[in-house]
Amino acid sequence: MGKGIAARIAAVAAALVIMLAMAACAQAVLLVDSDSDGVHVVAENEASGTATDNIVIEPGHGLCINHTVDKGSFHVKAVDGQGAVVFDGDLTNNIADFVPATGEIDLVITAYDATGTIDIIAYDVEAQAQADATLDEALSQAGVSVETR
Repeated sequence: MGKGIAARIAAVAAALVIMLAMAACAQAVLLVDSDSDGVHVVAENEASGTATDNIVIEPGHGLCINHTVDKGSFHVKAVDGQGAVVFDGDLTNNIADFVPATGEIDLVITAYDATGTIDIIAYDVEAQAQADATLDEALSQAGVSVETR
């Protein structure tokens, strides 16, 4: 192999090593944003940190904590205006937690080497109860047995 080809191979290999090192050092980011729908959390590249926010839950509604955790974990603590803890839990999976709560809810959200999202929103209690009441029938019609759920 000639010196020119060997130099080119070495240059390409060095560029690949630099690109891989830069990709491995992607910055971890924890973003928390709120809008009229609720509080939204995004953790990228195994982020760690704590953020606070709040949400107002109107009467007839409850607190829905919808989470998708790809890596690591989150912890969410929700406290109502009277100081009662309405939710205090670790989030490690992809599911939604429905919590009875009304009024202003203070939130403390902590990410532990996390990659994933959380949406904390209000849900209509009556509509959810109606959906839950028809779930067994809908699953049965879809051919899903109680044992496989």
